[in-house]
Amino acid sequence: MSSCHLFFLPSEIIWKIIQLLDPIDLSNTRQSCKRLRTYCDHPSNWTTITLAPSPSSGALDLWNLSTLQFILQPHLALIKTIKIWGVRDNIIRYLLTSCSCLENLTICSWITLSDHAFSKQLTIPLSLRTLRLNGQQHFTSLDAATFAKLISNCPRLEEVYVTNCKIHIQAEALLDGVSLGGESLKLLVVATKRTWSSYHVTRLFQVCSSLKYLALLSGSSDTVDLSLSGRMYHMPSVLEKDVQYIQEREIKEFDNIIVYST
Repeated sequence: MSSCHLFFLPSEIIWKIIQLLDPIDLSNTRQSCKRLRTYCDHPSNWTTITLAPSPSSGALDLWNLSTLQFILQPHLALIKTIKIWGVRDNIIRYLLTSCSCLENLTICSWITLSDHAFSKQLTIPLSLRTLRLNGQQHFTSLDAATFAKLISNCPRLEEVYVTNCKIHIQAEALLDGVSLGGESLKLLVVATKRTWSSYHVTRLFQVCSSLKYLALLSGSSDTVDLSLSGRMYHMPSVLEKDVQYIQEREIKEFDNIIVYST
């Protein structure tokens, strides 16, 4: 249907059509038709967005920064929740530094994610409440110091998930970093258990006074859906234990550990 025919429709119908468009189509529509720009720019279209790159012949489709900037730039102040596939380090840096009201960020796929994705944001307090990294078994070279500084630099951050990816977070370094912040953290899920002991687990709950749940997972692709409102997991060899009663032998024996504070 051409735009001239479209405007014979009631505005309510036009609005419902516009609401079906994804951010890429919204951006293209607002550029091609000024009369539709008001519909496309409505805040409700940009508060929560899902971003998947255009398919290519590569093994993993990745966003180009200039393309993403073209789509998001007019609406940066409106964006509160983003779920995105196919990121590079520079894409994450752009989202964190440009979306000033961003509260919830879910990153679903990448090839290699490094410290450079987050390190330049460590001097700027961020508005994040929830951060999810779901790597689909991809590698994450994010060290504990950078990870801890990121948590400490988000004064409102409550939930952090790093799952289904290859990552190694040194427990001692993480504790040193979050001791300078992390008071708001209530839930932490990390796809690694190496270097963690019962001392580190207990100490983390002491340092992060609001922490309710800590999950140390094997990094496998088995599903886990752990949230503040409820728990659901489908994985082998899982231990669920109150932090007051966690024992060293249990840390070593179980591949997946969920520790909670009552």
